[in-house]
Amino acid sequence: MNTKYTFKALLCGISIWAGMSLGLTSCESYLDMDSYFYDQTNIDSIFQSKVRVNEYINGIATILPDESKLFTSSYFPFGMGSDECFASWADDYGKNEKDPYRHAAMALLLGDETPQSANYNNWGSFYKGIRKANIVLTRISECKDLSDMERRDYTGRTYFLRGYFYFSLLRQYGPVPIVPDKPFDADTPSDEASIERSTYDECIDYICSDMEKAAEFLPDSRTQQFQYIASKGAALAVISRLRLYAASPWYNGNTRYADWKTADGRNFISQNNDNSKWGVAAVAAKRIIDMGKYALFTTARTERTQELPSNISQAGFPDGAGNIDPYASYKSLFDGSVNAELVPEYIYYCNAIVKENSPQWLATPTALGGANGINLCMDLIDSYKMIDGYDIHHSSANYPYPDASHAGDPIDIAYRVSDGYTVNGNVAKVDAYREPRFYATIGYNHCIWPGTSYVGNDPVTNVEVTYYSDGNAGPLPEYPDNYNRTGYT
Repeated sequence: MNTKYTFKALLCGISIWAGMSLGLTSCESYLDMDSYFYDQTNIDSIFQSKVRVNEYINGIATILPDESKLFTSSYFPFGMGSDECFASWADDYGKNEKDPYRHAAMALLLGDETPQSANYNNWGSFYKGIRKANIVLTRISECKDLSDMERRDYTGRTYFLRGYFYFSLLRQYGPVPIVPDKPFDADTPSDEASIERSTYDECIDYICSDMEKAAEFLPDSRTQQFQYIASKGAALAVISRLRLYAASPWYNGNTRYADWKTADGRNFISQNNDNSKWGVAAVAAKRIIDMGKYALFTTARTERTQELPSNISQAGFPDGAGNIDPYASYKSLFDGSVNAELVPEYIYYCNAIVKENSPQWLATPTALGGANGINLCMDLIDSYKMIDGYDIHHSSANYPYPDASHAGDPIDIAYRVSDGYTVNGNVAKVDAYREPRFYATIGYNHCIWPGTSYVGNDPVTNVEVTYYSDGNAGPLPEYPDNYNRTGYT
């Protein structure tokens, strides 16, 4: 990608990049400024009403992709473009012309994504969001019926959104151009609208500056009804994550980028390892801790909670785990069983979709209405420890990890992990006596799928699922590729 980018295209809400790669625009439509002046007239009316300003800010937020979607309509590269898992329909990669985005994650994973690819082309839409945020920040003072409290909140939300758009650009494209805070006019000369990328550290500092301003104006908390709107903690959390990225070896002294330089000879990625960046990241994280608002969520132990191993402290949490249910404490973060306002781990969140494209639907067996298509690699499975906290490769005598010749043998005797989860006797030894997070997260051979949230006409609950070639998690006839390849999901 070129290090310079002309932003005049953004006046029409579409980038030159998108026009070239997707073929969505023509010279006539690109040069037609009628839509620009129409938008400008509408914008003038927006700032006459606080209701319209609020709607406009909410509209800016809708430009961000839904990160809970892993395929088709997300256009976001991070769901399945990883080495922890792959999609079952990888064998069909590139063959389905009717649904090209279904395979976009595999293109990224296999190195087939190019600067000219149409998949995950967020460049233009993210800068469109930035331009709209700049309009609000430039003109919000024109809205006279906003109270001081509302003006602070609206301003904080807009700073957060602008910073989050840049954060999203940085994650996907690396260093990007920082456009002027005042939006370009239609008659801005092309040479002024052509802006070189900023360095990675400059991008980090700019985004963190926006998030600092957001944190200054935003409230400490939101009611559940407005949980999708950022709070002060969300802004500080983005700063914390960015400072951690900036300290990492990828962007702090990475000599692989030694030849990538700005027009005046500066490195886009710092070539000097600065260990003080780790301290900056630690301070950023400590600011969130010092708010006193966020903490690990726990659920009380019951008589049906699995006994703790002898080497685990029986003291009450946080000094030990004697008074909590580790399985339920972790699982409750994801299953919707606890009112979101009562979960102190949540900083910035939304209600994820639970149908097509969602992790739940993609992982659920076909017999329960899912796609049966997320395959986890063994390295990820092996990262889960044994119940006593030992690594599986150095397990203790109390919970020995089975050797290869007995790994597939059934444990024969079922045992309870929690009130809501039992490991049945058919489970292989290789999957037994793991830490509670394993059973809250992983689907494996002979695990029980409760199915308690199923809302179909023929409810299916407590199904023992098997991923063998003749197992009950086999593919449906109309989707022959949707079967599990690794035995873990």
